[in-house]
Amino acid sequence: MVVAAVHHNGQVDRVIERVPYADPVEVSIERRVNLLMALLSGVPALLLAGWLAATAFRLRRGSNTARILVFVAACGQVLLCPALGCFGALLVRTQLAADPGTGGSSYPTFDLAGGEQSEFDMMIEVQSPTLDLVFGMVSLGLLLVPVISAVVVVLLRRPDAAGWFSRRAAAVHARSAAGSR
Repeated sequence: MVVAAVHHNGQVDRVIERVPYADPVEVSIERRVNLLMALLSGVPALLLAGWLAATAFRLRRGSNTARILVFVAACGQVLLCPALGCFGALLVRTQLAADPGTGGSSYPTFDLAGGEQSEFDMMIEVQSPTLDLVFGMVSLGLLLVPVISAVVVVLLRRPDAAGWFSRRAAAVHARSAAGSR
């Protein structure tokens, strides 16, 4: 998402070169929405990656606390991803209902002025074919992440996993790991 945001910001620069009389407010809004979308998708992903990376070593050693933290993160993902998908679908649905003349455009435009679509907006749409790929990847992620997280939750809750995360098993594993060095 960060790469897509930087790429889109570059596309805005290229469109401004072609349409120098573009409304500065419209350009500013396009940049702010781009930054906001990157932050809304990137920050939670980075926080989750940091959370899981912080627990990985302790989870491998059999820490029950790490098991609980991974369980909480996976449950959060199972709940958060469908909510984000529904929010995105609501935004697209709201835009299509407000502007039925989009005519099959896969990239919704938000006409804040309430009039016709500006040349700047039209050029951004033409210059943004990679957004279809990004939206497809995000959609695939929104489908795969909850499934994988649900598998993690099920595996962590299995009775045979409890033996790995017991204090005695963790101590035995720590001794064997120290002995192999």
